[in-house]
Order: sequence, then C-alpha cells, then structure tokens
Amino acid sequence: MARTGHLLSAALAVGVAVWCGCGRNRPPDVPVLAAAPTAARPLDLCRFGTVVMDPDGDSTAVRFDWGDGDTSAWTGFGRPGDTIYLLHRFQSADSYMVALQGQDNRGLVSGWSAPALVEIRDNGNLPPDVPAVPDGPASARVIEVCTMAVVALDPDSGSVSARVDWGNGTITSWSAWYPSGSRITTIGALDTAGVYGVRAQVRDWHGDTSAWSAPHTISVAAGTQPGEVRWRCRAAGGSSPAMSQDGVIYVTNRRGLYAVSDRGALLWSFYAAAYYVLSSASVGSDGTVYFCSGDSLFAVNPEGSRRWASRVRVADDCAALALGADGTVYVGSGDGGLYAFDRDGSTRWTFPTEGAIYGAPAIGSDSTIYIASTDSYLYAVKPDGTLCWRYQLEGGSRATPSVDRDGTIYIGFLNLHAVHPDGTQKWVYDTAQWIDVSPSLAPDGTIHVGCSNGCHYAINPDGTLKWLYQGRSNVLCAPALAADGTAYVSLGFSYAALRPDGSMWWEVTDPFGWVHSSPLIGPDGAVYVCLDGYLCALVGGLAPAESAWPMYQHDPQHTGRVGGPDSRP
Repeated sequence: MARTGHLLSAALAVGVAVWCGCGRNRPPDVPVLAAAPTAARPLDLCRFGTVVMDPDGDSTAVRFDWGDGDTSAWTGFGRPGDTIYLLHRFQSADSYMVALQGQDNRGLVSGWSAPALVEIRDNGNLPPDVPAVPDGPASARVIEVCTMAVVALDPDSGSVSARVDWGNGTITSWSAWYPSGSRITTIGALDTAGVYGVRAQVRDWHGDTSAWSAPHTISVAAGTQPGEVRWRCRAAGGSSPAMSQDGVIYVTNRRGLYAVSDRGALLWSFYAAAYYVLSSASVGSDGTVYFCSGDSLFAVNPEGSRRWASRVRVADDCAALALGADGTVYVGSGDGGLYAFDRDGSTRWTFPTEGAIYGAPAIGSDSTIYIASTDSYLYAVKPDGTLCWRYQLEGGSRATPSVDRDGTIYIGFLNLHAVHPDGTQKWVYDTAQWIDVSPSLAPDGTIHVGCSNGCHYAINPDGTLKWLYQGRSNVLCAPALAADGTAYVSLGFSYAALRPDGSMWWEVTDPFGWVHSSPLIGPDGAVYVCLDGYLCALVGGLAPAESAWPMYQHDPQHTGRVGGPDSRP
C-alpha cells in the first residue's frame, strides 16, 4: 500500500513537471552593448544603447553598472528587437568598465554582460564663440514667417546648436547639431505689430553655451488689407469670441476663460480647474463674464476673479447661454432642461424637456425664451418658466434659434424653419442636410445660414432662395453680417467674406481643419475668429449690421437677446 502511494506520488510529480515544462520561462539573453562612446570628457552626456533579446519573446528592461560606483534603475520594458538607450555623465577623468543586465517582464534576470571600456579624458572645453548679430529681414507683417540665420563657431571645432530669442518672450528650442562654422537657420513669426530685437545663442556638444548675441532689429506691421491679420494671441483660441462694451475680447478653450485687449495682449486667464470648458462666453451689462464647464456655470468678475459658480450639467457640445434684460442667465442642459439663474447664481426655475439641449437659448423682444431640444421640439418658454408653446421639427435639433424683430423665430435641423410668434409654421426651406448653427439676419430681412453640405445659404424673407455659395465641408459656425452687407462665414476649413451678391471677397484657411468659432465683428469693423489655436483679429470692413440678429447670439456680448445689451425689461 505504501509502495503504491509512493508510485502514485512519483507519477503525479512527473506529470506536473512535464506540464509545467511546456510553459517554463527562460531568462533574457545576456545583453550586448550596441552603442557607447569609447572616449569622452568629464560631465559629457554619454549615450549607451542595447538591443532587447529574449528567448521567449518577452518584453525586457535593462540596467547599467557604470563602473563609477553607480548602477542605474531598471529602464522601461522594450520588445525584442527594440533598442533601449540611457544617458550618463561621468564626473571625473578615468577609465570605466560599463556592464549591463536584462530583466524580463516575469522577473527573471540575465547575467551581467562583459564590461566595455570607456575612457573619460579631461582635455578641457571652451564655450562657443558669441555669435554675430542674426541675419534676417528688417521688416515683416504680423504672422509673416521670417527666417533668421546665425553662424555658429566652436573653438574646439565640435558640433554646435543654436536657438533664437524673438524679443517677444518666445525662445525657440535648440536646433539640430551642425559642424562648427555652419550657418544655422530658424523660422518664426511675430504675433503683434511692434519693433523687436532678435538675438541668438550657441551651445556645444558638451552643453556649454555662448552669451547672447547683439540684437537684430525687425519692425513688424499689422495687416492693412481685408482678410490680413492685425494681431493674434497665442494663449487664447477656441470658442466663438465675445466682446465687452469696453472692448475686451473673451474667449474660452478647453482649460478656461481668457481676456484679451483689443491690441492682442493677454490681460488675464481664469482656469476652470478640473472642469472641462464647453461653451463660449457671454458678457453682462455690468461686465460680468459667464461661461459653462462640464457641470458648472461660472460667473467671473471683469478683472478675472471668480464671482460664483452654480451646478448645471451642460451637454458635451454646449454652444452658449443667453442673458435676460433683467440679468437672468439662461442655460440649456445635457440632462434635458432649461435653467434660469439669478444674478447671484441661485436657481430661479427649471423647465424640463425630454432631450438634451446643445444649442443656446434665444430671447425675444417680449422676453420669451426659445430653445431647441433633441426631443424634436422647439420650445417657447415664458419668463416665469412655464410653457408657452412647442413646435415639432423633423428630429432632435442641436441648433440655436434666432429671432426677428417681428417675432419670427428661425431654427434649423434638416430644413430651415420660420416659425410665427404663436408657434405656427410660417415656411420651411429644404436644405436636405443638417443645420447645426444659428441663422443671422440682414437689415433687408435676408436670412444667412450654413449647412453640413458645405453651403452658405442666403434666403429671402418669404422662404425662397436668394443665392448660395458652395464651400468645402461641414459648416459649424454662425455667420456675422456687416453694415455694408458683407457676410463673414465659415466654409468648413476656412473663413470667408462674401459680398452681398454672394461672390467671394477674401478667404482665410485654417491649416488644421474645420473652423469652429463663429466670427465676431467689432465696432471698428475688425473680425475676430479663432484660427490654428490662436485668437486672431482680421482686417474687415464696416461695423456690425443694424439688424434684428446680425451675428451669433445677436451681439458682441453674446446676450442672445433681441435688442441686445441696450434693451431693458
């Protein structure tokens, strides 16, 4: 009996051994030093490399014994065939034996490699020569790409790199390495008009740098021709810009709110901490700036301090909000409701809808609030938060309504709808494609609106087509109309100025894709847009049209209200 038990145990042990042997892990191959300097100077940044090899195909990390009493930490894991590099500085002149070891992602380690000899020789090093004044243009336009060149010399005849200080607080990264005596060029552009001193600096392979050169003077002028850039602001660029009555421009991006002067200087920024900023800004009559994040409505004082924040869950692509003449703030929410907030941030009332709200509210001359929902309805809500009427669309709209002085409401979905003030249909114009933007109204009653088919439509007040301009792609921005009839529009990947007859005046393309911010026309005719991550002021024409709804959310302050900031309850 005992013998049988021993035999059974032995058989089980053999079976287990055989089964385990099928998946047994083997340690990595002993690594080989594939890249290393044979000689260097003290404090040189030396680069060492090895190719990952493992018999089981496991990912492998390595560590180095530098031979100077220091052993590195394990590197990150690389796949077989990858080359892993590590940098090290030797502090003094000597001969060092460098070895390395591998560890796979299951914890097994290889043996140490055969040591490699590295000679650190203290031959001394002289810093590069101070470069001469950079060679470049004496004048340029705002955002014009300029080339600056510098001859980089090293007394030790080593490799050299250069960088440029553009004189506006921007210093370029170091260039690639070149032989001593090379002419190294750098390109850049200046964002605002002015006179700048551009300097250069050189470094050598050992990390020593020259002093800065004497400055090269360049005079930068603002654009003067229609469509040219007056200035741009690097820090701020994203949403549809808004403007206070004293000329400060407000723009949001994913991080927060930015205030920019009418000369392009960043005045202050307000960061929304962990919040995800979703809406453009609106400016109250007292200068308070309002915008929405993922779950809050913020009120910010004109100097950039927080006034209050209230909880409201806005939709992912929330457009904006609207400001009542009495100071009430109206916001649509992603949880299906229109919220009304008092000036102190307290909730006045909530009007429920059966779908999320993506567009901004619009306020008529009688203070009725209009909002579209993804439940397929356009709602008219009384100032006390009760329903006046609702109008059914073809489906759930994400667009923002516009309101004419006679009370007609314009709203898009698959068609452009004109709705009487009593909620009955006036007419429908068939665009056969999505309309996700707000229409703008010309003084003669022409309705301007963009569509997902890339077209900009000009529609007569009776609902017939006046003209259309075919753009390149989906239109995501509301147009802005100037007093001379010029329409500043999105054509998908560009902003364009269209004449009153629908012909092109000028066009500015965004190299990074669709344009998302609706144009803003300032009182001096400047056109403010966001391009390539910048807030830009373009040379335009005349001031905004004196119409019922000439631009996104009615006016530069984005009140979203007929009569705008000058209206009173």
